Amino acid sequence: MEVLRTIALYAESKDMPFLVIGGHAVNAYGISRQTGDIDLLVPKEAHSAWDKMLSKISRLKA
Repeated sequence: MEVLRTIALYAESKDMPFLVIGGHAVNAYGISRQTGDIDLLVPKEAHSAWDKMLSKISRLKA
């Protein structure tokens, strides 16, 4: 969840909209689901900005 928190904080600071979908979204509703990834839905016009941001975060975490 630390990675998701980092993504959310960065996205909020840059006003980048997104939705968490998949396992983490289900977990937020109290249904336990094991997941090893993070699924995000982002606007098509924001794909480039998200690619850059996620690449930056992955370099920081490496």
